Amino acid sequence: MNFREQFKVTATKLFQRYKEIPLQDFNESFMIEDYYVSEKLDGVFGCVYKDTEGKVRIISRTGEEYLSVEHLKPHLERLINDGEFLICELYHPMYDQPTISGWCRDTVNQRTMLQVFLFGLEGNSNDFETNINELHRRYVEGNFDDVHDVWLLPQLQLTSIEELKTFIASVYDNGGEGVVLRKKTAKYKHGSKTNNIIKIKRTKTYDLEVVDIVEGKKGSKYVGMVGALKVKWKDGKTINVSGMTDYQRNLWWDKPEEIIGKIIEVRGMMDSTKGSIVQPRFKSIRHDKTEGDF
Repeated sequence: MNFREQFKVTATKLFQRYKEIPLQDFNESFMIEDYYVSEKLDGVFGCVYKDTEGKVRIISRTGEEYLSVEHLKPHLERLINDGEFLICELYHPMYDQPTISGWCRDTVNQRTMLQVFLFGLEGNSNDFETNINELHRRYVEGNFDDVHDVWLLPQLQLTSIEELKTFIASVYDNGGEGVVLRKKTAKYKHGSKTNNIIKIKRTKTYDLEVVDIVEGKKGSKYVGMVGALKVKWKDGKTINVSGMTDYQRNLWWDKPEEIIGKIIEVRGMMDSTKGSIVQPRFKSIRHDKTEGDF
């Protein structure tokens, strides 16, 4: 098996999907003490492992290798053993997700501004709490005090839903995207959406496949360019998504093949009573995904 095939197998096995639950669905019967709570960073997912030659590799969900982050590898090598995997987010607090995604996919330049936030150690039969404690031990003993681009994502232990609400409010107040709950006793299981990993976000987010482009309405400024992207939705339906820049609207009208078939991140306020999403807006192309949510 060549490296590219090995990457794809590895990423497929390690990507576990979040189950998204709105905050209003939580009540005091939910056992928050059973979970670690952390901020959901709006970066790019990464999986770190050593290949058959002992070299550290960082790959995406779809198995593409990130070649622009060589500065991170010597530090990560100190945290990982053969046969293990580190789960992480490539991120920078001062830049948005599309910019970070572009940096990660850069095959020419080194993007030394990128940082890595670690939130998982896998490749064994241990539960999340055991693995995160082991990762913390390695990080402390590895003396990372002077390393400013490799971090452990803080994992909080809360005791009530009120504490959860307070933490979420602080994340939102600081411009954050949301929070993630990880069950302490759960083991990593690729591809599943369960209560083992729960995402809470202020807005609803979907990754959807673009199936067509729609010209702007007659009389609008978008005549002769893309007015909306038509994307796959639930139950075989489609919905129209707006929110693109004028540059994107012109580009994709002239070259529809550059957007049709792509997976895009779509954000809206909430699911509507009609089974759609309120105010769906284009956020970015998900170059790290090949399948939509529906």
